[in-house]
Amino acid sequence: MTLSQDSLAKRLLSVAFVFVFCFYIFKGIIWFTFSVLGLYKSAWFGHLAEEGTFWLALGLGGYSAYIGLTSQKKAFGISPTSDTTATGQRVLQSVYTIKTRTRKIPYIHITEPERGVLVVGGAGAGKSRSVIEPIIQQTIQQGHAGLLYDFKFPTLARVATWAMHHTNTPRMMYYVNFEDLTYSHRVNPLHPDTMPTQSHADEYARAIMYNLKPEAIKKSDFWVDSAHSYLTALIWFLREEYPQYCTLPHVMALAFQPTADVVALLSTNLETRGTVASLRESVQSKAGNQTAGVVATLQTALRRINTKEIVWVLSGNDFTLDINDPARPKFVTLGNSPTLSATFSPVLALLATVAIKQMNRLGKTPSAVILDEAPTMFIPNFDQLPSTGRSNKIATVFGAQDISQIEDMYGRTKKDALLANLNNQFFGRVGHRETAQYISDIWGKQDVEQRTQGESESNRNYQKTEGRSMAHSYVERNRVKMQDVLELKVGEFYGQLVNSDFSSFKAEIDAPEPGPIPELNPVTRATTQAIKDNFAQIQADIESLFTGRSPSNGQAQSPTTPRPTTPGSTDGIPQPERNGHNLSNSQPLPGENLDF
Repeated sequence: MTLSQDSLAKRLLSVAFVFVFCFYIFKGIIWFTFSVLGLYKSAWFGHLAEEGTFWLALGLGGYSAYIGLTSQKKAFGISPTSDTTATGQRVLQSVYTIKTRTRKIPYIHITEPERGVLVVGGAGAGKSRSVIEPIIQQTIQQGHAGLLYDFKFPTLARVATWAMHHTNTPRMMYYVNFEDLTYSHRVNPLHPDTMPTQSHADEYARAIMYNLKPEAIKKSDFWVDSAHSYLTALIWFLREEYPQYCTLPHVMALAFQPTADVVALLSTNLETRGTVASLRESVQSKAGNQTAGVVATLQTALRRINTKEIVWVLSGNDFTLDINDPARPKFVTLGNSPTLSATFSPVLALLATVAIKQMNRLGKTPSAVILDEAPTMFIPNFDQLPSTGRSNKIATVFGAQDISQIEDMYGRTKKDALLANLNNQFFGRVGHRETAQYISDIWGKQDVEQRTQGESESNRNYQKTEGRSMAHSYVERNRVKMQDVLELKVGEFYGQLVNSDFSSFKAEIDAPEPGPIPELNPVTRATTQAIKDNFAQIQADIESLFTGRSPSNGQAQSPTTPRPTTPGSTDGIPQPERNGHNLSNSQPLPGENLDF
């Protein structure tokens, strides 16, 4: 609205009049008050009272003029939108409570984390410190079991350890870390007990292949699909025929054996014989290019994770992945490294996939799956966990830097399903404009009042006439602007909650230092020689399947003094007896030709 010079002069004159009027009114009131109190009678107090009278009157008069000026400004223009909506509901019990520095919403109450928690914030936005760390601490302090993905191990692992030291219901704590083996327990994600059906083996193989070949997640690839089927057959064959060798290290060792020998071995089992039928036919028909393409795809992918450190960790049984077992609940941290994420993520994704399968069952203790920087690994069918895990008391917490990161890993369809199922949402500062626009769209628009004033001036018959009019209307405005999201401070979040006292909010989270956080204690003493011997032993185990000789040991190198962080015995699993076939004495199945 543009005002004429006369209107501007009138407004300034009225403000000046208000100032002068209020100055003398307040001066009189203050003088009367000080006189009644007798302050002017004292020489020292009298001087202060005279000075104070002037400055107090000046300040109060100026404040009155300011109120008058701003009230005139507010009388016109567009009313502000609201980014916070109260439901009027009183929260009697909350699973997770986060303190804020915002007077309007002093506490954020997450009453139903089983319906999923999404935390989005760019680097430095404070999503881990403000939201994820309090959830970790409260999960442990409530005695719940948990699976934690720590992308920058041991950052969150130390927070979990600190929380465990300050709880009355301690749980067994385990860490998986491939970079420094002294801070890692050993676990076998492919233990036969985790695979009751071949479909489980297929999904575990998919987790491995899609993380090793992420380009195949969104676009199907013949070679990757064929290699996936081949890997499924390898896993299921060892599970059925040689369960004492059913580990990922043994599977990888078997995959690197001569192809014709491996296909012949797999063909001795009725189920895996069908799985490798196309590969067997290509070997029999001497279609070398196709066979080599499938095998090379698998071998090239597995070579990245076939290291003696990964083999060591995945060939032991310090604990099981039945994390929320009511008899033995535990808290497990999967540790990654930003510098070696491409190598470690496929194996960690396998561990997470197996653990979630075991956790998402009826009759389990309450638990949480907390994934910081979750899009750095692909978990098959993870978008279904918030909806299916709700009835099984699983709280799903998914952290990411921006929405595009989720789409890059899971694809648009899976991304949309995941966001739809994570009903409690926190959005911090992001640098991705599309993500900021997405957040603005979620908050939607609001009808706000718009007041406009018009002025007119005319001269007729040498007489000056002025007119003034005022109009009211309602216009739609974004409740949250894209620029508002881009300019959030560290620890400041927009959020949406389900079944809480606020359905939407903007708040600055109060994240105080938890105090000195202890370093992790070493959990095992793994010597270099023991790690090398373990790698060699697994090779010998697999070679014995083809020579008919039993390996010298019969199983992988045993753990070297593993120690869980909470006192108590480890839940190791006894190795089952061998129930496989001796290949040297096996006979071909009816109609089967094993002469390659």
